[in-house]
Amino acid sequence: DSMMMLAEFEAQSGDFPAMAETLGKAAKIYGERSENAMMLRALRGRTNALARAGQQSKALEASNSVLEAARLNGEDGMVAECLVENGHIRIGLGDLEGARAVFSEAQRMVAESPNTELEAAVHLSLAVTEATRWLMVVLPVAPATPPT
Repeated sequence: DSMMMLAEFEAQSGDFPAMAETLGKAAKIYGERSENAMMLRALRGRTNALARAGQQSKALEASNSVLEAARLNGEDGMVAECLVENGHIRIGLGDLEGARAVFSEAQRMVAESPNTELEAAVHLSLAVTEATRWLMVVLPVAPATPPT
């Protein structure tokens, strides 16, 4: 589809805000056509574009919406993938407890999944979260002080 190709071009050129806007429009069109899989793909891409544009709060809001839509669609693999993406955004926002919670939920979902790649991504995400938590305890960052 031409909008998805435009979004890919915007990604390649590093224009992530434009990519997010294009994918939002594409998702709306796919939703109107009841093309749920394509709508979810566009919404997930939009979430990624917002995160890459440094708009973490908007990315988390978008990710929560995509996660809800994936749950309604009833595809466990898609829900688990959305949970992993949501957790990574939470790490970027410093919400390690929230990240751990969504990664744990994803872990429960993929425990019996034949998708070993997704299962490995979930386990790696949990490990990264725990390592980050540990580093924050061991190497606390002092608040920045203005130069005098």
